[in-house]
Amino acid sequence: MKDHINAQGDLRDTRVVERLACGYLKLLFPNIESVSMEQFNEYCLQPAIELRSNIRRQMAYLDPEFSPYIAKISLL
Repeated sequence: MKDHINAQGDLRDTRVVERLACGYLKLLFPNIESVSMEQFNEYCLQPAIELRSNIRRQMAYLDPEFSPYIAKISLL
């Protein structure tokens, strides 16, 4: 999975999104051979990015030190 994701920015955001997407992948598609890149992007990667974005917005709301924006993460 790491070979197919392009990330630019905060390493912490990248790792969190990779781990969330991997968890979604294991739960939603037990047979990994049947998953297309479009399905992975739609059902695993984009929901993981949204979850991390929500956390970053909440952290920025509580403390202005944090930026509400996450790293740019996409498929290769």
